[in-house]
Amino acid sequence: MLNLKDAIKGIALMSNDLEKMFNSLLINQVPPNWNKLSFLSLKPLGSWYDDLVSRVDYLRQWLSNEFPIAHRIAVY
Repeated sequence: MLNLKDAIKGIALMSNDLEKMFNSLLINQVPPNWNKLSFLSLKPLGSWYDDLVSRVDYLRQWLSNEFPIAHRIAVY
């Protein structure tokens, strides 16, 4: 995102990838370069971000506490 901010300010050159990211953000879509590293989703950017935060929280709780109940039942 820092490169994108610099490109918008005119400090750095706007590459093809940065332009695609900028255009996606303008129309509330997940940028293509984020999709390469993320989970598949058809949600708009805001909902996708909320989903990402929920997934990270779930995994953080799982790793710091214990396995989810469904896993514990399946293991025994």
